[in-house]
Amino acid sequence: MKLGSKVATLLLVGLLSSTSLVTLAYADAAGPAYATQTQMLKMSEEGRTALKSAQAARIDLFNNRTDAAKTEVEKGIQVLEAAATTLKDVMIPGNDAADAKAEYLPFDTKMGLAEAFVVTPEKQVALDKAKGLFEANTPTKAIDVLREAGVEVTVSTALLPGEAALNELHHADKLIEKGNFFEAIVVLKTIEDSVVVRTYGIDAIPVQGAAG
Repeated sequence: MKLGSKVATLLLVGLLSSTSLVTLAYADAAGPAYATQTQMLKMSEEGRTALKSAQAARIDLFNNRTDAAKTEVEKGIQVLEAAATTLKDVMIPGNDAADAKAEYLPFDTKMGLAEAFVVTPEKQVALDKAKGLFEANTPTKAIDVLREAGVEVTVSTALLPGEAALNELHHADKLIEKGNFFEAIVVLKTIEDSVVVRTYGIDAIPVQGAAG
C-alpha cells in the first residue's frame, strides 16, 4: 500500500488561478463532529487499482472480451484481499456523523483555496514553500506550512467503499463464470457508481483507521 498522497493530482501549482474554488465546509468554531487528524490523507493504491479493474472489466464485457474481463476482476479481488488488514488503517467515514463507520478508501485527492481566500505576500511565500514540499512528496509538512500561515485550503478526496467493492467484484466474477455477462456489467457499474467525493477544510481532515 502506498501511503504517500498522490502529489501529481495536488493542484497547488494553479491554486491562485482556480475558477472553481470550494467554500470551507467547517468554518464555524465548533468544527466537525468527527475526529480529525493534522496530517494529509494517505492514499490507497489498492482502491485505485480495484476501481480501474472494475472499469476495464466492464469495457471488456461490452466488447465481448470475456476472458480479459475475468482477468481484470480477479486482479481487483486480489489486490483488495492481499491488503485486507492494512487497508483498515487508511479507511475513513463516508459522511460527517460522529459514529459513522470508517469504510471508504481514499484513492485520489486534489486541493483548492477557500472561496474567501485573499493572497498576501506572506501567504504567497507559504504557497510557494508548500508547493516545493508537495513536489518533494512530503504532503504533511506542506499542510503544516499552509496551516501555520493561515492559508485556507480545501482537500477534495475520491473515496471507494472497500468492503462493498470487494463483495461486488466477487459477485461479478461469479456472474462471468456463469456466462451472465450483462448482469456482470451492471454489477461492475455499481462499483463505479459507489465512488463519492468529499471536501474537507484543512483543519477538518478525518482520522484514518478510526473504529466505526
